[in-house]
Amino acid sequence: FLQGENFCFDLMAAKKARFSSQPSSVFNRDDGAPRGQKKDGELVARHIDVLEFAAARAREMKAMETAIRSSTGVRRVHQTLPRHMRRRSTSYNVKRLPIRLRAAGQREMAENPPLPPGAKKGRRYRRRHRSLQAEYAGRSRKYKWLETHIWHAKRMHMVTLWGHRLGLRRCDRGARSSHRSVLRACLLHDASYLQCYELTGPRASLTTFLSSLLTPFRLSTTEYTAELAIAGRHVGPVRVAIAPSPNPARLRVWLWVHPAITPELATLKPPPGITISQIALNRFELRGTTATHVARRAIVLDPDHPNAAIWAALASPRAVDQLPAGAMLGLAAIDPRLFTPSSPDSTSALPPGLAARLRSLVTAWPATAAESTIWDAAARAVPITPLQSIYLRRSQRLVPGALPPQPSDARVPLLLVQREGARRGLGSDAGSTAPAGYGSGWDVVVPAAWGRPVWLALVWAGAHAAGLMERAAVQLELGSPAGPADWFGTPAFERHWAEWTATHLAAHLRRPPAKRPSFDLLGILQPFTCDWLRAAVAAAEGRTVETPMPAAITVAQFRRTDPAALAPNQFVFVRVRMSQRGLVGPTAMLCIPSADDLTLFAASRAAQPRHLPKVRSEPYAGPVLPARGTGGPTFRTVVGYLTSAGFSQARGEAYGLGFISACALARLPRDSAFAPASARAMPRAPAPASASSAGWLVLARDQHSTQYRVAVIEG
Repeated sequence: FLQGENFCFDLMAAKKARFSSQPSSVFNRDDGAPRGQKKDGELVARHIDVLEFAAARAREMKAMETAIRSSTGVRRVHQTLPRHMRRRSTSYNVKRLPIRLRAAGQREMAENPPLPPGAKKGRRYRRRHRSLQAEYAGRSRKYKWLETHIWHAKRMHMVTLWGHRLGLRRCDRGARSSHRSVLRACLLHDASYLQCYELTGPRASLTTFLSSLLTPFRLSTTEYTAELAIAGRHVGPVRVAIAPSPNPARLRVWLWVHPAITPELATLKPPPGITISQIALNRFELRGTTATHVARRAIVLDPDHPNAAIWAALASPRAVDQLPAGAMLGLAAIDPRLFTPSSPDSTSALPPGLAARLRSLVTAWPATAAESTIWDAAARAVPITPLQSIYLRRSQRLVPGALPPQPSDARVPLLLVQREGARRGLGSDAGSTAPAGYGSGWDVVVPAAWGRPVWLALVWAGAHAAGLMERAAVQLELGSPAGPADWFGTPAFERHWAEWTATHLAAHLRRPPAKRPSFDLLGILQPFTCDWLRAAVAAAEGRTVETPMPAAITVAQFRRTDPAALAPNQFVFVRVRMSQRGLVGPTAMLCIPSADDLTLFAASRAAQPRHLPKVRSEPYAGPVLPARGTGGPTFRTVVGYLTSAGFSQARGEAYGLGFISACALARLPRDSAFAPASARAMPRAPAPASASSAGWLVLARDQHSTQYRVAVIEG
């Protein structure tokens, strides 16, 4: 055998000798001679020692033998059989396996013994109400569930935010439906993730303590929004409601806090004599023209309540628009589960004399209107009537329908809070589809355990449920901040954008280079983020910029302040609309137009500049960069960013909220200087002169695009 093998190697060496002149290293030995041949041309036989070859690879052969005999991957032994030999009983009966596989099957059975008989409950047992409630309680330990979680999970895409499981968007409705619901019907959102903190103490001490935290703070009979600051740093907006108290020496205040700023609130240390406690309440937001009608159908008042006459005077659909902003009305309702749902009906006649009673309420809102048992902890702790007893009473009725309330039935203490809408029509042209009062409605506050019954009653009354995305779209139409993404300079703002950047950057890197935008060519130094420090440095023109950034001011405050007196790191909250076509999103850049841009824009607003792609010369090395980048000759100075942006259904154009440096805003050209020429070039109806003259011109560019869009900052 060895002689035959050596003979074969001699033939191969002879063939290779013919190609010894080729330079390939395959035919060369270490000493420079062709393989199988000495330097003098004599052929040398090549051979291997079989025993040495096998000993050198004994470990590999043993590993291969072990892999063949044992099951690999996640497949068990009975799953390695051919399909025609597989039986379901072999998964627990080893004797049904072939003899060659029984030993491996017994080892698997020893590692994972089967459950004893009766250990796994049947489906009928697992689907019982008690079993489901126990399962839901275990699943909701890590992330808090709202009382309407099961209803939302069946109809919405769920997301984990701020320690809660919340509905992101509906599965059966699109973006335009939320606008139509607010315009013609009623939009319902479960805002029970907002946390309510109750502060009680002596009136003088509590007033002094809250005056140092809230800006502004006032003793009012209406609910209002104030800015919270802890340890000298801006934290975020909160809703303030002061409870009516018969004792003038004591004061009770409710603070509705977003869960994103809860970590900062946990560090708050009240002075002696003041207690802070968190109470469990549910809060539902009703927005739209039929919000009052939906609330009246879902809430059947107790006729003996003192505020029943006030609620009867608010029967007009547009009455909520005329009330004072944040007006509170305390009521007590009958259990909504006693009534059967019916189809919405908005054609019922209004009682006579309604206008006169409504006029008296608008001019002088009663100071006792907010009185309700919901302010009392003992009244909120009254147990709810079991649903099984209601089903039993309904089954005993001969005629199906609503159940008559009994004295033993629990009453629902609730609080209605008026929410102000748009003071004037949205949009700058006559084609706006949102009239004055758009987005107004009621906030319904009920105690814990009453969330699901009241929610179902509101849905059956004709309200359209909405998730976080639909609510954010309505807030964008109103031009109001929707969440931590628009709270500039707060810790919640920084945490939100850090998470946003990490999420979108990871999704960007998962794509191949040919299927994702090249930010090097686009000249974007920090994609998926807003570099506020670089924008402040670019607008400051050599002035020193300090960190952290202070809270942003509004355009109205900017108009009343001398620009030279503002700090270089001061930003202004602005509302931006596109002058022509174009859609921008969050993290879009706001840039100062150049002289050539203004000349081009004066001729026609349709002519908009572009960014010429060019690879930047040096990578980003730190937070502080020169005022102008190296993206090419058409690179504009970035002085701000948009934090919330999208297409506005009411305006028919792109609209966004953002922040721009106060130093740059003082240098921007006014829109009134280009109103005549732009009005002749615009294909649609131009904006009124009063609206156009109040704005500033700016260039907006999305990070994924090379197109600069001409935009107007509303004044």
